[in-house]
Amino acid sequence: MTNLVSDLAPEALTEDKIRRQKFSLYEDNQLRSLVAQFGSVDWNSISLHMEGRTARQCRDRWNHYLAPSTNNTEWTVDEEVALIKQLKQVGKQWTYLASLFPGRTSIGVRNHACKISRRMNADPMIKELLKDEYKKKKANDSRKEIENSINRVVLPPCKLLVSLAISGESQFKKSPFDIGGISVENNIIV
Repeated sequence: MTNLVSDLAPEALTEDKIRRQKFSLYEDNQLRSLVAQFGSVDWNSISLHMEGRTARQCRDRWNHYLAPSTNNTEWTVDEEVALIKQLKQVGKQWTYLASLFPGRTSIGVRNHACKISRRMNADPMIKELLKDEYKKKKANDSRKEIENSINRVVLPPCKLLVSLAISGESQFKKSPFDIGGISVENNIIV
């Protein structure tokens, strides 16, 4: 059996040689072999042996898809139900959500959540939450609508809070640690 790594001569990469396409099965096997030889730390050395691939592409492919600790199996019904429930509660916090599913990466969780949202019978709240996940957001897109639709506590602007505190219409207490006399403890304005 020949060693794929020793048969390849490292080449200097130029921007013209960097490709944006899926990794082939050959490249996946080559990457596994290189990680076995160099370890999963020296991505610059590994990328020199992967023609047309950058260190970041190699690292991301390994960490999100090929690492032995990564779970890329089909999602179970129980996992999907838990993902939908947690997505409604915490929103698009992919790293946190991934921590709830052993072996799943944040990229894998995000991709599967988007796949769920594209289904014909998907929950409208999930569709609304993820409708622009892959699009670049503008500064004032529908953030307020999304926050309100998933029952998060949205505080009014600070000027309104201060005016309520001054007028005595609320149960605000002046705190020695808070400028202006308003502080939030355990999601309660005190």
